[in-house]
Amino acid sequence: MSLPRGWEQPGKVLKLIKSVYGLVQAPLHWFNKLSDGLIKVGLKLSALDPCLSIGEKGMCIVYVDDCLMFAHDVNDIDEIIQKIIEENFLLHVESDVAGFLGIDIECQDVGAIELKQSTSIQRIIDTLSFQNASPKATPAEVAELPADVDGPGPQECWSYSSVVGMLL
Repeated sequence: MSLPRGWEQPGKVLKLIKSVYGLVQAPLHWFNKLSDGLIKVGLKLSALDPCLSIGEKGMCIVYVDDCLMFAHDVNDIDEIIQKIIEENFLLHVESDVAGFLGIDIECQDVGAIELKQSTSIQRIIDTLSFQNASPKATPAEVAELPADVDGPGPQECWSYSSVVGMLL
C-alpha cells in the first residue's frame, strides 16, 4: 500500500484506523461491526453459535455478509431491519428467502420448512457436463482405489479446486 499524494514524509509511518477490504483481518472487523450493530438493535449473540443472534421478536443467522431473519410476524422483521439501517448499515433486502446461499427454502402448510439444494446441484451437473452420468448410491467401490499409472491424463475443462468450491 502506498501513501496518498502529499503525504510523502521520509521516516514517517501511518496507522491504519479502519480495515480495508482484502486485508487478512477485514472479515473479523466486519463480523465485529455487524455483531455490535445486531446487539444495539436488541439481538443477543448465541453462546453456542456466534453466527446466530436471538432477540425478543426474532432471530438473525449470519453467513459472511448474508443475513437471514426469522420472526413470527413479518412486521417484527421490518422493525429489526429498520433499526439496523438506522445503525448506518446499507442493506439490500430480498422479498423472500428463495435462494439463500444456494439453498431453496420452502415453507410447508404443516408448519415445516423444507431445505433443498436442487438448483445448486443442477448448476454443478450443467457446469461439469454430467447430464448423462448414471447415479449411484456410492459412486465408487467401498475399497481403496488402485493408482492409475498407465491411464490417460485428465480430459476435463474444469479445475479440481473449482469443483470443490461448488460443493462447499
